[in-house]
Amino acid sequence: KQWYQRRVRGSLLKEREKGSDVIVIIMVLCTAEYCLETTQQLEDKIKEKAQEVYAEQISFTAEMELFSNTITTCLQELVGQLDSQCEPAFAAMLKVNWSTLDSVGDQSAYTTAITS
Repeated sequence: KQWYQRRVRGSLLKEREKGSDVIVIIMVLCTAEYCLETTQQLEDKIKEKAQEVYAEQISFTAEMELFSNTITTCLQELVGQLDSQCEPAFAAMLKVNWSTLDSVGDQSAYTTAITS
C-alpha cells in the first residue's frame, strides 16, 4: 500500500518537472475513480455468483482503499497546485491598504492574475 502511494507521488513529481502535471493528475484521478467504482461492482458480482459460504470471505476492501487513497492524493496535489498558483496574487492583495481606495472597479488586477 505504501509502495503504491510512493509510486503515484513519484510519478506525479516526475511529470511536474515536465510541466504536464495537472493533466496527468486528472488522468490518474479519473482512472482511480473508475477503478474504485468497478472494483465495488466486481466484488458484488463475484459475491452474487459464489456459493454463500465463500461469498462472506470475498472482500476487495484493501484494493478499494488503495484507489480511494490515490483519489485523495490526486485531490491534495491539485489543491496544492492551485494554492501555489494563486499565492502571489493573494500575497499582493494582503499588501494593499484597502481603506485608501476611493472606488470599486469591475475587475482588479488580482482577479485577472488568479483567473489566468
